[in-house]
Amino acid sequence: MFRKGVSALITNEKNEFLLVNLESFEDKYFAIPGGGIEQGETLEDAVYRELNEELGITEKDLQFVGQSDIPVRFKFKVINMNRDGIEYEGSERYFFGFKFTGDESDIKLQEGEIRFYKWVSYDDLKDYLLFDNQLQETSERIKEIFSIDSSHVVLIPHQQSWENKFEAEKLRLLEIFSNKAIAVEHIGSTSIPGLSSKPIIDIAVLIEKREDGDSSIIPLEKFGYSYDKLNSSGERHLFRKGNPTEFHLSIAYKDKGSFWERQILFRDYLRNHPEFRDEYQKLKEKLLQTDPTGKDGYLSGKTEFIDKILELTKI
Repeated sequence: MFRKGVSALITNEKNEFLLVNLESFEDKYFAIPGGGIEQGETLEDAVYRELNEELGITEKDLQFVGQSDIPVRFKFKVINMNRDGIEYEGSERYFFGFKFTGDESDIKLQEGEIRFYKWVSYDDLKDYLLFDNQLQETSERIKEIFSIDSSHVVLIPHQQSWENKFEAEKLRLLEIFSNKAIAVEHIGSTSIPGLSSKPIIDIAVLIEKREDGDSSIIPLEKFGYSYDKLNSSGERHLFRKGNPTEFHLSIAYKDKGSFWERQILFRDYLRNHPEFRDEYQKLKEKLLQTDPTGKDGYLSGKTEFIDKILELTKI
């Protein structure tokens, strides 16, 4: 039998997740805050009660992000739990997501229940969670509740298949652009051998003028590319393809901006200078720990390094 309960995925300003070590656990094992549902309670009542009882956190300390309506089952790794004369082989949990907006000094651990708590980055969850399938299922709930595209939250070692995917996609793009394409290049981290990367193939197409980019939106949509108007600029049209994202396509213009030149210079410099390639990888790993969404903080955190490399290309 599985005990019904609620779990609270709580993040702080560093996008770390709150885990607790229960008195019944070994020191090395942690769990997501939460607990059982009492008779007559709603899911919402249960999650706020549990957080208040276990950690002294009240509703005013939390910003609600979302919840998953489908429960997840976790089997206990060591022994079954005996509660009120009933033996449980695992827990069936409903997940809620919150941002912690309170003062950490107000967190008060429940005596006899919680030994200590810890804030853990998304990448480090694998080192702490207790149940056999908890990491996979928790990761899925995090992506669902916090709207994280899985292609943005992981760095994997360089794959030869990335170059193969680029070459195949390049042929499709040349069909669309025909003689309007001056050049098509593989850019970004997946284009640099030896560099770990998010598994998204970045492609740049150089065309003569910006107006030709506008006229490419509808043909590209027919090939699965969605136009990202918000993140486009005066020097490129940006498109995305796949769910999770597989390709980023940037259309640059010969008559406007320096997007094309900057991308090629940065790529080629890291290809030819492994010491800077390795420095860039360490930076990306650090940034992804502080911003596991792989978006705003992750992207802005790379700006200084990129500017440094572009300056070096002038020497």
